[in-house]
Amino acid sequence: VGVAWPIVTMLCEWLRPPRRFAGEPVDLVTAVSMALVQIAWAAWVFVMGSAVGSFLNVVVHRLPARRSVVFGHSACPRCGVGIRPRDNVPIFGWLLLGGRCRHCKTLIDARYPLIEASIAGLCLALCYAELLSGGATLPLRDRMHDAAMHWTVLDATWDLVGLYLYHVAAVMLLVVWSLITVDGRRIPAGHVAIVLLVMGLLPVAFPFLHPVPLVHPTAAVASGLAGPEWLWRGLLVSLSGMAVGNAVGAVFARFDRAGLDAGSGVASSFALVGAVFGWQAVVVVALLAVVITALGRGWARCVGHRGRVTAEVSVLVAAVVHLFLWRWIVAAWSAAVVFLRTWAG
Repeated sequence: VGVAWPIVTMLCEWLRPPRRFAGEPVDLVTAVSMALVQIAWAAWVFVMGSAVGSFLNVVVHRLPARRSVVFGHSACPRCGVGIRPRDNVPIFGWLLLGGRCRHCKTLIDARYPLIEASIAGLCLALCYAELLSGGATLPLRDRMHDAAMHWTVLDATWDLVGLYLYHVAAVMLLVVWSLITVDGRRIPAGHVAIVLLVMGLLPVAFPFLHPVPLVHPTAAVASGLAGPEWLWRGLLVSLSGMAVGNAVGAVFARFDRAGLDAGSGVASSFALVGAVFGWQAVVVVALLAVVITALGRGWARCVGHRGRVTAEVSVLVAAVVHLFLWRWIVAAWSAAVVFLRTWAG
């Protein structure tokens, strides 16, 4: 997705007739220049995303052991020799070493460069879906159809940039929690509490981080819920989302005792989804996660224990799918509510 989406998007842009840029026609030279800037921007996002992926590998390894994720150099777990900076370059460091430690020749798990490449591709795909598309996947807001690169890079639309960074942070946290449970370890409760506190309070300071309010603004006025934006679009959305997420997570925990592959962090994952996307997203993500979990169990029976898919992984995949389809999911949700109100009336 991270590679195909940008390529298809750029090809479609090049094949389009010249568009209007800031009210003026775009000639061929300007169109090519904008395309080159877009390629450079995509390359920069990919590189930064791979660096984030490299850091997440460290977090997954150290966080359950309650070690600092900031201080201390990376080292080979067998010989203990520190990894040189040139060998620690995301993706390419592993390739140049041939997947082995430079000193003791111990095999280095291919999971590390795969995670770095996957995170880089995911950051790039989200960049195109939310930033360079002018907010095409974001619900309840007008899409910026023209000159999205100009609005993003040269004259930044900061609410779009903030939404992108907020969503990237949420997805990265879900990735970390999923990988920790895949390794059979537990997510520290203190870490979860701090994450939920920070991610839940950010929309209080920046209400635009919640495109979907607790209820529709018209319904809020009719029901007496209207008030300061930081309250009904910020705090109440976070609190209700975390409450619904914890409740859904408790249901998944019961399935765990019944034999499904659910990990200890599934309630935390759902709570984070609710805090970031709202209680409505928890319902959709839960339905998607049930399907993904069922498919994962079928796959695990085919490949054995090595193919085990935890509930946290299912929530991660479902949350990413929801994020890319968010605008259309909310549109369908709103249409269903209108239909039910009309039918009931």
